Parts: sequence; structure tokens; C-alpha cells
Amino acid sequence: MKNPKYLKPVHNTWFVEKYIPQDVRHHFIHDESSPVRLRGTQRRKFYKTTGTGDLALAEIRKKPILAKWELQIKIARQRDGGEIVDPEEEQKQLRVLFNSMGGNEAAATTVGELIFPKPELLEDPDRVDIYGQVTGRMTPTAKYVEEWVEQHQYVGSVGRASARFLKEKFCKRFPYFESIERGQLKIWIDDQLQGRNEFATKLNRRTVSKHVGWVDKLWSYCEDKYTNAPNLSVPKSIMPVPRMTKAAQSASTNATYTPFAPLECHNLLNAAIDGDDLTLADTIRVGMYTGMRLGEICKMTLDRVGSDRFIVSDAKTDSGNREIPIHKEIQQVVERLKQTSNDGYLISGLSSNNADGNRAKGMSHKFSRLKSGLGFTKKRHAFHSFRASLANRFENAGVPENFAARIIGHAVVTMTYGIYSGQIDWSKAVEAMSKVSYEKVL
Repeated sequence: MKNPKYLKPVHNTWFVEKYIPQDVRHHFIHDESSPVRLRGTQRRKFYKTTGTGDLALAEIRKKPILAKWELQIKIARQRDGGEIVDPEEEQKQLRVLFNSMGGNEAAATTVGELIFPKPELLEDPDRVDIYGQVTGRMTPTAKYVEEWVEQHQYVGSVGRASARFLKEKFCKRFPYFESIERGQLKIWIDDQLQGRNEFATKLNRRTVSKHVGWVDKLWSYCEDKYTNAPNLSVPKSIMPVPRMTKAAQSASTNATYTPFAPLECHNLLNAAIDGDDLTLADTIRVGMYTGMRLGEICKMTLDRVGSDRFIVSDAKTDSGNREIPIHKEIQQVVERLKQTSNDGYLISGLSSNNADGNRAKGMSHKFSRLKSGLGFTKKRHAFHSFRASLANRFENAGVPENFAARIIGHAVVTMTYGIYSGQIDWSKAVEAMSKVSYEKVL
């Protein structure tokens, strides 16, 4: 009786048997488990037990075995012909094989053996991607980016920037969390600092640290919910130690905000008035005497402006939520702004017609043009510098640092004042603010 196709009985057990085409036999070598006379020689045929003597069951079990061998032969021919293996086609066939084998760990192992026949191929990102797509055993880095941004409730522009960077720069380089190695991350970080590969220009350490922070937060979010991959980005040592050369020190200094001196503040204010931009001039005055961020000023509604104070309740940080005494130098300005507002905001008439609904965006551009016209550098000076200016004025007036920090909205880091103390008495805040002066010192 003729045996069923591709099946051969051996000691009451059915084996699957298939001859390997002559043109690809050099890809299939007998391994160390073969008899001595066969080791290192080309195999003539595939041979594998079905583990059963039942013919009907053997017919079922032979299908995935044959599918695996057919795929091996096809890939071998493609490589011999110098072809690039079509990832989509290979993925499609492997998924059929994976599902036919039950989609379990054994099936995943079989797929892995096919995709990674040599250990060095484990570093091939295309093969890693195919394995992840077929088996679902790996967590795509890009899959949960939007969900993470939404959960963290980033400001619109920051959320879009983080999502765009992660998808375009991180996820393309590292498609799966489980395949990322610490050494690869360090190279990627160095690429940013040196302007290599997908980074056209060198990035400063502050920017790279921000990028690493995004990766860290995304990874931690996915680690809690979707993946068991170890979080390799957490250790601070992932960032190279900076060399304290003069150039590095200069770059570090230029990355911080520098206070405007009193005379510079007046020059900026006068330039806005001379340019007939009274709204910008009023915004500068408020910034000088409150230390509020530009966004805080532009979002300040009249119901949060009292007769003697500004109430900041939705600040960038918890310590930023505060009450700021209205300095005598801007009391009349604030009253005029309240009386003339036609939209319920302290700084009236600003547009929020942009992607972020940000009322401060246009004002930020105006101030940038103003200060650039006066010769201020972009990195060292910004509207945020008025916060540094107010801190400088407090220090020169002898105001205790913790008082100044409470008014400006900085965290007090000491145990006694920072954790236990809470807010300072309102009378002390008013007294501290009254000492602030922007005298025109030449």
C-alpha cells in the first residue's frame, strides 16, 4: 500500500518527510546531534515525527510542519538570488504558520527559529519587527504614545512635540521595548549630542535630557500596563558625563534664563511704548512686578484679580499656585486694565486662534521680536527672564529667599519651610513686594 503523501511509518509512528531541493541544500547542514558521519554535511531531506500512529491525526499535524519547511526553502532561494526578503509577505506566511500551530509558546519558538537562524540576526530591526507582529510577544513602542500623552495631560504644544519626537525619532529606531539594549540607547543619545544618523544637527544636553525624560515616562507608563521589558532609561548614567570644558560651561550658562537688569527692563518697556504696542508694554509691566510666566499673565481672568492681589490657581507646578501682592507701581495699570477689558481677561483682546488655544502665543512672538531688536540673545533672555529679574530685585532688597520663592512660585526645598511651613503671612508677602524697586542704575 502506498504511503500518504509526505508521511512515512517508522515503528508504528508517522513521520513527515520531504526532500530538500538540490539548489538550496547548502543552507541546511546536519548539526552536532547528527551521527558522526553526517555532521557538517548537507541534508538531503527534512524529517520530523508527528508523535502519533493515528493517520488522521498525523495528516493534521503534518500541515504546519510542511508549511515551515516550504517557508525555509523560499527564504533560502530569495537569499541566494540576492533578493531582499519581502517583510510583508514573510510576515503573512509566518502568521499562517504561527496560527496553524496554535499561537502558543511553542509556535512562537518555531517562528523565532525561522526569523533568527543565527544569533547575530537578533539585532536586525526588520526581523525583530516581523517577529513582534507575528507572535504579539513584543510591545510596540509607538502603540501607546497617544494614550500616554492624553493620560499625562500635557499642554497642547508639549503633547504634540513629545508625541512627534517619540514616533519619528525613538519608535522608528526602537520598534519594540523588549528588544532595546542599554548600549543601543546610549548610542542613540550620543547620536543626538553629535548630530548623527536621523539627527541633522547637534542637540544640547538640556534638549537631549528632555527627550530622555519623554522616553522614560512613556516606558514607565507601558511597563505598568503593557510590557514586562526592564526600564533601561531610568538610570541617570544613561546620559554621558559632561566634560567641564570652557565650551561646555558656556553652553550650560547659555541654557539658563538671565535676569534683565533694571535699566534693561526699562529699555524693553520704552521700546514697546515707542513701538505703539501698549498691550505689550502693560504685559511687560505686570511681568516685572509679579514674576508671573507669560502664560499665567495672558490667562489671568478678572475674577482672579482682587483689589490687592493676583490669584494664580492653575500654574505649571503645585508651588506655582499662589497669591501675589499687587505692587504700588502697577496698581493704576491693573485698575485701568480691569476697567477697559472687554473679554473678561486682564490682558484683553488676545487671540487664541491657534492649535493650542494659547492666548500667549502671539504675545510671545511680539516680545521675541522686541528683545531681538534691542540685541538680546535668544538663549539667555526671554519673557521668563522677568522671573529672574524679580528674584534679583528681592535679593538686592534683602528679602528672605523663602519669602521670594513663595511669591514667585518656586518650590522651597528645605524640610522645615518646604514641607511643614505652607504659605507665608499675607502681610509679610506685601512687605516683601513693597521693597522691590527697578531704579535705573547705569
